[in-house]
Amino acid sequence: MEATPLPKNGDQGRRRGAGRSAARPWLPALLFEMAEAYGLDVALDFARAYGGQYLCLPAVVRADHPVATAFSPVLLAWLIERHARNERIVIPKGPNRDCEQFVNQLRSLLDQGKPASEIARILGRHVRTIHEWKRRLRQGDGPMLARNPKENEL
Repeated sequence: MEATPLPKNGDQGRRRGAGRSAARPWLPALLFEMAEAYGLDVALDFARAYGGQYLCLPAVVRADHPVATAFSPVLLAWLIERHARNERIVIPKGPNRDCEQFVNQLRSLLDQGKPASEIARILGRHVRTIHEWKRRLRQGDGPMLARNPKENEL
């Protein structure tokens, strides 16, 4: 990852929902701001590595911190600057590619005429989940059913 300086636009410290725009409504705020500062690939790689997990931020940048070793000390410094020091934060999962894969598999199994109980077993989901998604597919509900994976959100 190329080391870039911290953003100087005064956006550090913004929380919950800050940084969303019409350009990337599918990206959670932290990842959106990271993408603006360091690029979309870095933000998505970060979400794949740490998404859905707690991350403890040190008071100062340490070279042995997992984020510093996997990405860069500059990214760790940006996270520390954005959040309070010595804070434990939850990293968002980011765009849920699992949702897209699940919907595609569900559509395929439904097209094959499989019953909900068998689909639930094959996909490792609850039968109620399968019935709910069948209803959504029939009615065309929700942004989760968009064919563009960038629009799939949970």
